[in-house]
Amino acid sequence: MTGFGRGIAEEKHIRISVEISAVNSRYCEVYSKIPRSVSVYESAFQNMIKKALDRGKINASLQMEDLSGDLSVPPLDPGAVRAYMSRFAELKDITGIIEEIRLEHLIRLPEIFSAKETSEEDAQRTWRCIERATQSAIQSLEAMRRTEGQVLREDFQLRRAQIALLLDEVEVRAPARAIEARQRILDRINQVLTDERIDRERLELEVAILVDKMDITEEIVRLRSHFVVFDAAMDAHEPSGRKLNFLVQELNREINTIGSKANDASITQAVIKMKEELEKIREQVQNIV
Repeated sequence: MTGFGRGIAEEKHIRISVEISAVNSRYCEVYSKIPRSVSVYESAFQNMIKKALDRGKINASLQMEDLSGDLSVPPLDPGAVRAYMSRFAELKDITGIIEEIRLEHLIRLPEIFSAKETSEEDAQRTWRCIERATQSAIQSLEAMRRTEGQVLREDFQLRRAQIALLLDEVEVRAPARAIEARQRILDRINQVLTDERIDRERLELEVAILVDKMDITEEIVRLRSHFVVFDAAMDAHEPSGRKLNFLVQELNREINTIGSKANDASITQAVIKMKEELEKIREQVQNIV
């Protein structure tokens, strides 16, 4: 399911801002963008999002702002500078490039600066701030998902109810259609068979067996049973997307069987309409967490 959330948290001299957006996907894929200064937390940041959101293609970005007004920069690493200068000289010799090495070439290399030392207390404070901002963003995104989920739930209920009404029509029509089918078979047999040696009782039994194979009572009962489970899954307070997807497949199986057994125009028309409604549910169920 789609959604967007933003969260902000402050801790002493830092402000963390987290934005998370999610689009539909069968799996959980998290892509994050995080400042290099806090990249050590990236794995924990991603895991926190995966644990909370379960499914979706998720893009998460984190920004950190220093509120202390301390504009100090990390110290220069002379050894790294000399090493790069040496490598640049080798490259010039190999390639024949005569361009001079300038300061602008060096400042693009973050490795020439030593990392600022961070105390354990500062590290814990930073993670607490990241955690709070991320939780806030997740809650905001989930609120949007819940709103979308409620709309889908109402749509599913309407379509499921329509399928149930069509099934009622099928159930009403089924007994008469069985009688008509039996009579049609007997009439056709009587038209082509005049041999008195034919065992009429045996023929009646074979026709009864054939008509019994056309019976759709079991399929109707199973469909109604699936409706009950489907409704319960929609009301569940846990992720039910996979369960709903499975139930849609089972509903489709029973409807197809009714259609294959129908041999009746009105039942066939009802089956077509049921499949149309179910297909609309199936398309949306793919997006449910």
